[in-house]
Amino acid sequence: VCIFNPADSLHHRIGADTAATLFAEAIENGKEAEKKVETLTGEQLRNLKAMAYHGSLPEALLNRIRKVWDVVKDGCYESSFERFEAGFLFDMHPEKEVAIWESIADTYGRVRAGIIAANCSTTPDDLKKLQAIIVAASTGLPEMQKKLIDIISALSHDPTPKRLADLLR
Repeated sequence: VCIFNPADSLHHRIGADTAATLFAEAIENGKEAEKKVETLTGEQLRNLKAMAYHGSLPEALLNRIRKVWDVVKDGCYESSFERFEAGFLFDMHPEKEVAIWESIADTYGRVRAGIIAANCSTTPDDLKKLQAIIVAASTGLPEMQKKLIDIISALSHDPTPKRLADLLR
């Protein structure tokens, strides 16, 4: 995973375990963590892409990424498809990362369907937090896997309308 550190204005490669820990911290810190995320300008994004393993991705892989984006975009911290797609340029094996994201999209889509079926009220921030939990759970973090199971259980076993924010605590 590649992250930008505004403190030293450098891009750093970090391992999946470190990225999972950062996701977990972001979930715990909520809005405070979001304030630390720098919005990349078009110029910065082009510079970042220049550091990538891949200059471009095959069209078939891009089509799979677009399908994932169509499912996850309302809960994604990335603001555009282009930024989402750029992340895959940094993966040594983007096909494997796309497969992981296809699984994340499947889970997110199913939980979103459960939210709709349960008449559960949501906010855009709730959906971002939900997706961060699913991403963290996909890395194997036991506490996030348990949190996700608890959310799914609450949606499927309790017919009472609820707020997603209450389930995300």
